[in-house]
Amino acid sequence: MGLRLGRRLDRPVGAERLAELGLLPRECQNTARAMPDPGLERVVTAAHSGDWRPGAEYLVATGARWDRRTAVIEGLAGAARRDDVWLRHWRSDRPDDPGAPAVQAKAMIDLAWQIRDGERPARTERERSEGFFRLLSRAGQEIARAKELGERDPTPYVADIWRGIGMGRPPEEMRRVWSRTVDRDPHHLPAHRAALAYWSGQCSGSRKLALGFAEDAAASAPPGRLISSLWLTAWLTHREGPGDGKAYGAREVMEAVDRLHEDVTAADADHPYLAEIRHVLAYFCVRQGRGALALEQFRLVDGYVGAFPWSEAADPAETYCAFRDLAVNMTRR
Repeated sequence: MGLRLGRRLDRPVGAERLAELGLLPRECQNTARAMPDPGLERVVTAAHSGDWRPGAEYLVATGARWDRRTAVIEGLAGAARRDDVWLRHWRSDRPDDPGAPAVQAKAMIDLAWQIRDGERPARTERERSEGFFRLLSRAGQEIARAKELGERDPTPYVADIWRGIGMGRPPEEMRRVWSRTVDRDPHHLPAHRAALAYWSGQCSGSRKLALGFAEDAAASAPPGRLISSLWLTAWLTHREGPGDGKAYGAREVMEAVDRLHEDVTAADADHPYLAEIRHVLAYFCVRQGRGALALEQFRLVDGYVGAFPWSEAADPAETYCAFRDLAVNMTRR
């Protein structure tokens, strides 16, 4: 998805005005993260240094906060893709800890997609394909172990959905996995994101299926779980033609943005995916000419732009700042 402004930025916001609003210039925007997460960063840093214990203990402390647990496992899996010696020590010292195989499964699945997408070297396309399916197959064993040890945790089921996407799992089988997933947490955002990817037109579904899935999920979710973001993601993913135009102002899109604003307002401040969703909300508000509402979100995430939709642009920081400046200029009128 290429991002374009849809209008010319006639008045870039100057440094003085940015400072008045508490906003940062382009060169100060961090493109690696959507927002700081000190707790997660602490345990990932420890893992990079070879110490698995902070991560293991942090997962225990999360208890049944499943969105948080999944976010921590995702972060630790990123560390494991670079070097998993610490993870092997974890599994050796605590063989019955469900966190370790969950991290291993996620790391394997992410590595498999990196191989398939050419982010990892391979001599031939056949070697790339074989490596992709070999890793997904091995990840299945880790998923099964994580499910066995962490019976109520939906995180291994999220990994299973992504694995199913790669393996070409048929819809009836995916529905069985999905049923077991929502039995554990009916409104788990990472699980819904994975399922939305499966039902999208780029995978095993269609625009109609993706939007229908997102609409049904949002209708049953309580405020604050951020599930309403799915519909806008599905709509944007299946948007035909260029990203500019009047379609953003359609009634159904306006209403979806209103729902998401209510959802974001009701969310816990420490929700691990809240910042990512604020970026999505800010983008749509700019497209709809709702400058004040967009600026409200920009001021809460400014400085960190490693999130969709800016990550889809060739220069995320430049694109983010252009949209943000438009929001600032809208509020002057």
